[in-house]
Amino acid sequence: MYFQIKGIQGKIQFAIQDSNNLQELEQINKSFAGIIFTKVAVKLNNLGAGALCNASFEAGFSREDLSKFLGQLKQMQAGEIQKSSLQSILPVFKCESILNNFGHLEWIWKIKIGDCALNFSLDADQTYLGDLINELSIILDSTKSAA
Repeated sequence: MYFQIKGIQGKIQFAIQDSNNLQELEQINKSFAGIIFTKVAVKLNNLGAGALCNASFEAGFSREDLSKFLGQLKQMQAGEIQKSSLQSILPVFKCESILNNFGHLEWIWKIKIGDCALNFSLDADQTYLGDLINELSIILDSTKSAA
């Protein structure tokens, strides 16, 4: 199970970790309750001059933050707001999306792991938004029992 953010330059995919492992972690330590762990894969292939970028790392999100992000995306799709954001539990990355007056999205990414930093943006139209909303809804629905 995963959700992904797509753009002209590539995509970022968030693969949800096995919920059985999450339930085991919650039994060991209650501080993991409500955390959704993901493996993140960044694949950028249209950066100009033939440049490519691939990266992978792990990140955790609170169900509350993912639910808030989902709500913001739904509001963006309805034309009620122009901005959404998502940040991992540990300050590994932050993502913001901005909807301009022409209906195009710019996804602004700031990823920092140790001494390495990757800052980039993805351009997209709203056609990807419906899939992202559906994927996040499925993930949040399927992880209710684990929270």
